[in-house]
Amino acid sequence: MKILTPILLSLVAFSCSRPLITQPVHRAGDDWDITYTKIQKGPDAYHEGNTNYHPVRGEHFYHVVLTLQNRAAVERKFNFDRCDLDLRDEVVVPSLVDAATFINWTVNREPKLSPGETISRRLIYSYPDRYSPTRLACIPMDPVPLPP
Repeated sequence: MKILTPILLSLVAFSCSRPLITQPVHRAGDDWDITYTKIQKGPDAYHEGNTNYHPVRGEHFYHVVLTLQNRAAVERKFNFDRCDLDLRDEVVVPSLVDAATFINWTVNREPKLSPGETISRRLIYSYPDRYSPTRLACIPMDPVPLPP
């Protein structure tokens, strides 16, 4: 039962979330292709091994699941701090970068991608309760507008 508890908690947590997109959204720029497959408010928990992450009081998590492909002919890095949610006159960068696999696993926020390589990631943002982002942007791609 101890092994199932984190899995069950994750399933319950995901049921308490609100999707902000209902179909994949594609963007491209500077020989990068990015496809957002999920953008959602919540769940407000992330469990990795024996570590549990929760937003601080007065904030909640936004989860963004995406695939990224390097279309350039050379290996290069992509820094996920280039992916931000707007917050009035400021921006919010991911608090956690996850491998987007069945098992929660935080990974390097600046991976190297070989030519043609595609990776999946889940970005988790801690965002103030009293505001809602109006867009998600991963520079140099065009932003994705978000519903209120």
